[in-house]
Amino acid sequence: MKSFKYLIFLFYLTSYLSIEAQNLKKYSSCKLKTSNFTENLTYTFENNVIIIKDVRIKGTTQKFNFILDSGSEYTLISKRVAKEIGFTADFSEEITDGYEKQKIQLGFANFKIQNIEFNSVGVGIIDNSQMEKICNIDGYIGYNLMKSCIWQLSTGQIIITDDIKNIKNVRNYNKQKLFNGPTVEAGFTNGFNSTMLFDLGDNGTVEIQESRIDLIKKKEIATGTGILYTTGLGVGNKNESSVHKLLKVPSFKFGNNLVKNMIVYTDNAPHFPIDIIGAGILNYFEIVLDFPKKRIYSLNVLDEYKSEGYKTHGFKYTIVNNEMIITYIWNNSPAYKAGLRVGEKITKLHGLKIKDLSNLDNCEIYKRIDTIMDIDTINIVLSSNNENITLTKSPLFNTQ
Repeated sequence: MKSFKYLIFLFYLTSYLSIEAQNLKKYSSCKLKTSNFTENLTYTFENNVIIIKDVRIKGTTQKFNFILDSGSEYTLISKRVAKEIGFTADFSEEITDGYEKQKIQLGFANFKIQNIEFNSVGVGIIDNSQMEKICNIDGYIGYNLMKSCIWQLSTGQIIITDDIKNIKNVRNYNKQKLFNGPTVEAGFTNGFNSTMLFDLGDNGTVEIQESRIDLIKKKEIATGTGILYTTGLGVGNKNESSVHKLLKVPSFKFGNNLVKNMIVYTDNAPHFPIDIIGAGILNYFEIVLDFPKKRIYSLNVLDEYKSEGYKTHGFKYTIVNNEMIITYIWNNSPAYKAGLRVGEKITKLHGLKIKDLSNLDNCEIYKRIDTIMDIDTINIVLSSNNENITLTKSPLFNTQ
């Protein structure tokens, strides 16, 4: 009798999961309404992410700014935009960006990127659609919209088309397969090849699972402690004691080309057991993503990683309630040697009193502070110590 009840339970569970999958599948694609087009997009490349500037949604005449995010299955909008367009949700789904999770409400919306129209785009409402230090972001253009087109991507130009023949000189590019969505084979000449997610929503260049570190034979490792990054879904389980690592590797292989002395980030992200190629790769390659034909084309534009040994003052920060708080310290860096610790507050930065920025929003504060942080030698004052501390950028890695 128990076995019979168990079989009934399995039948209903299987049926339920099948219905769930079907319900979700309709949000994973869209209808490309425009045909025979080639469009140069208006965009910026900020903090290693692509921000499309002229995005419109049916229900409002406003133009929005969206991060191009091939790593997100759905297109995402902020609560403010949802209210603006009168968005109606009809399904709930838990999503992950690989590092954090968030429950979202799914529905549909019609999009227009400049002159290209996309109908019935699966859209989710996200609590935090602003990446740290990037202002005025209204959402993310996800894979479900991107996969209906061909995208030519570089730091100098973004072209969207529906015919690969409209991409000039594509014969000069190295061609590879795309499979299982935006994934591609890539790897290390002194290590391993793997299936990597091409995630334009990630502002890094290459990220690998920490379990793969030992597979790379030659490397330098730099470590640090704290909250190194904030994703579109928040910081999740990262805390002041979280350890992060950077690797300097001899070369990274993408297609038939190499980028020498690559700096690679590692993480034991619990929800994302895959290696990642982020939008930072556009500093080294022009990319053509031909989603309809499942091809990726790459053209090498720079073959040496731009890092100067990853020169840094040694700390990361965040702005909370108009206070500048240290969130991360690299070991053996100038900040570490000067005794700075995670959680301490910086009250004065190179003569600028942080409290004097209280009339500005966080985005403007970040701009002012980051301009100063670009200077090689800075002076800071901590709330716990009224003395000036001088920090001069130095490399985390050997530059020889």
